[in-house]
Amino acid sequence: MRMKREKRDKRNKRNKRTNRIVSTILVLAMIVSVSYVKPVSVQAAVALQEDPIVIVLDPGHGGADGGATRTWGGKVYKEKTLNLAIAQYCKKELETYAGVKVYLTRSYDTYVSLEGRVAYAKKKGANLFVSLHNNADLKTSRRGACVFYPNANYKKAISKSGKAVAASIQEQLVDLGLKNNGIAYRNSENGTRYPDKKLADYYNVIRGSKQKGFPGIIVEHAFVSNPTDCKTFLRSQAKLKKLGVADATGIAEYYGLKKANATTTLTGAEYQQDGSVLLTWTVAEGMDGYSVYRKKKNESTYQRLACIEGGESTGYVDTSLTEAGEYEYCVRAYIVGNGVGRYTAYSNTMPVYAVMAPEQFAQVILEDGTAKLTWTPVAGASGYIIARRNNPEESFVAVAELADGGTVEWIDLECTAGSTCEYQICAYIKSGEMIYTGDYVGVQNPVAEEAISQNSL
Repeated sequence: MRMKREKRDKRNKRNKRTNRIVSTILVLAMIVSVSYVKPVSVQAAVALQEDPIVIVLDPGHGGADGGATRTWGGKVYKEKTLNLAIAQYCKKELETYAGVKVYLTRSYDTYVSLEGRVAYAKKKGANLFVSLHNNADLKTSRRGACVFYPNANYKKAISKSGKAVAASIQEQLVDLGLKNNGIAYRNSENGTRYPDKKLADYYNVIRGSKQKGFPGIIVEHAFVSNPTDCKTFLRSQAKLKKLGVADATGIAEYYGLKKANATTTLTGAEYQQDGSVLLTWTVAEGMDGYSVYRKKKNESTYQRLACIEGGESTGYVDTSLTEAGEYEYCVRAYIVGNGVGRYTAYSNTMPVYAVMAPEQFAQVILEDGTAKLTWTPVAGASGYIIARRNNPEESFVAVAELADGGTVEWIDLECTAGSTCEYQICAYIKSGEMIYTGDYVGVQNPVAEEAISQNSL
């Protein structure tokens, strides 16, 4: 019996090595059909901005507060309506860029307080607050665009960035043909001061934004009190769209954003015999690379596994799994602008059921002649299935299901003295009513392996 066990152990080792080789060949064969590259470190590739830039657009006025209103040539120009249309076009255009998230303080003709607008921006984690308006004056001759930005008091960095984005937007508006009234800041006229004892900003939303830690600007696109401005820039939806696109372009150029109309689709996520997961996805046109993400079921956040340079890359092998369980994968593409990589949206997700094979599987014959099986438990496993055959001519048949992933041994009371019993074992995980089994170990006959898969519990 001892000699038989020794010969069997040698065969197990040979087969285990063979299985590993076969698994590797299978993985490589599948990778031939995709463009696979090894992951590179984020530092070596590009500075990737994991979180999007958050832009909060504020359509000025709304509800009972109509803003400036004039009628020219039989057409009514109501500022609150114009502001909302421009904001909606701006949002739509901004969302064609990678790495940006856009919110509106109002999406309908509703009233929102000035304090409420800034509080909403803070709640959304705004990097920039842009209040969109149109101007008015008693003199109908006044026309053109200007942008107000924060003064240099209290938080100079916010003033600096606000001024820069204001200049970027103003440049785009002037390119449309609007008279250039420049960019400006306006100090408090009633003595209101910041904590540094210096004059606060005049405009509530600019002052409130600075106090909450992000730049706030006000864009005055045109004058509703000027018939030429109204006819040339505000008369139709097409004209309002041009203003919204100009605002978006100015913001995008300030942040170095790039257009990212293409996203990627995850097409495969397959668990391999060697314990790795092979991922494949479609090319996202015009992108500079991809990042791969994974999370375990019931976890709320994804872990970034790898940053892969190359917009034509379409495959990755995850070799980092150490615990059995149900996992979920996704991918997203990135595009580089001004040395910063910004992401498109996440791809679809795909589940993978990873079940590692038990290691150090051994058989000991006890004094009473029964067979005792031992193994190293698989982390995360729900349990194990044990299969047996009594002679080499038989197929392996499942004889026990052990519904405890921490189990490390089992005694076969049916294998008595004089019997020639061979065994193999696999781990499994249970998800709802489904059971997902891993590879069996301990078998020498490939035909028997197939039989086991058909007879597993």
